[in-house]
Amino acid sequence: MEYYSQAIDLVKTTFGSGGAKVEEEEEVSTTTTTTIKSPKTLKSMIGSVKETIENDAEKNKSQRLNEGKSVKKVSYRKTPFSFGFYVKLIKGAYCFLKGAYVTFKEEKVIKAFLSTLKIILFGVLASYLVIFFMTFPIRLFISFLTWIGISHLESIDQMLDTKQVVDDIAYFIPLVVVGTLRYVVPTFNEDMFFFVLESQDKKLFSYLKECKILKTYPMIGYLKRFSKLAVMGIIVMIFGYIPYIGDFVLAVAQFYYSYKPLGQGTAFFLSLFSLYGPTKGMAANVLKTSMAANSLGKELLEVYFMRLPDYKQEVYIYRRFYGWIFGFSMLWTTVLRFPFVGAIFWGIAQGSTAFLILKLLQRNKLKYDDQETQVILLGQDQLSDFKEDSSSPLLTSKSLKSKSKLN
Repeated sequence: MEYYSQAIDLVKTTFGSGGAKVEEEEEVSTTTTTTIKSPKTLKSMIGSVKETIENDAEKNKSQRLNEGKSVKKVSYRKTPFSFGFYVKLIKGAYCFLKGAYVTFKEEKVIKAFLSTLKIILFGVLASYLVIFFMTFPIRLFISFLTWIGISHLESIDQMLDTKQVVDDIAYFIPLVVVGTLRYVVPTFNEDMFFFVLESQDKKLFSYLKECKILKTYPMIGYLKRFSKLAVMGIIVMIFGYIPYIGDFVLAVAQFYYSYKPLGQGTAFFLSLFSLYGPTKGMAANVLKTSMAANSLGKELLEVYFMRLPDYKQEVYIYRRFYGWIFGFSMLWTTVLRFPFVGAIFWGIAQGSTAFLILKLLQRNKLKYDDQETQVILLGQDQLSDFKEDSSSPLLTSKSLKSKSKLN
């Protein structure tokens, strides 16, 4: 698992190695190779990056059925008192705890984790350095304005403090690490996922490992998704420092990002909390957690989703098991957001996702056997026997238990 070598090879492929090799005609059995040294200009480097992104988009074009079509997505919950949803959140939390436990027990995962530690730490350090160098000139200019007598700029200077900015965007730094590992070290996420799945269900592991990859996110797709999320976060953060206006912007953003995962009632109450001073900070943290957890859940499940033959299966999983996914990803967001050290646990998070997928497939098989659903998910028929777990509260529900009593 030479992850570091993969990263170096990608950099060489994207930006070039500083020279071009030209092969001349073969004479007898000898081939002469001449190296033409041509320094890479900034323009040519930008051209290479653009070409790499375009080729990546074409190469990773989805082959799944119904891709891009409009289908019914996550159910809109109208009340914060939907007991079943919070039960699913607890099940997602259990998958987080048990998944992390079984992942840490896997020796292959620990070896791979240590081999990528250098890349992850470099990515985190680079994120902090970029923030510092982007804000330093502005803070220097503000200090100059304050020195010549212009006042009332302290709040802006405080907002641009590196520690403050890092604290504001810490929820989204894990997504930078995701992009770094997915495109710089393409095999890492798959290795983490399948190492854990093999230890939990060898039959399912063998089946999914052989399934053809039908869709991967091209680099430009990841950049667009992350840029949209980052821009929205920055806008909310900046407006949050403007008196009166900032409160209403935070309330609107709170409702927009909360009404799908948490329901309209819960989103409405959180929006009200955004307008009340003592609870404003709590509401802002819930907002950032919701935004980051939604994005993180999609990234973690991508190893399984890219093998699904039909886009409708992905939508079904989100509609049926959104509480599980949100509870799982929310806790991993909390772990990964810790400055400096949180992001290094990305490999553990990706590995524990295999446990989550295993439980979702087992749960859907029980629902299918009890005629609660007609959808057969990829790998559902390849599960090893789990009769000893079929009565577990994690897999069963009140309706399934009542049916079993009647039978």
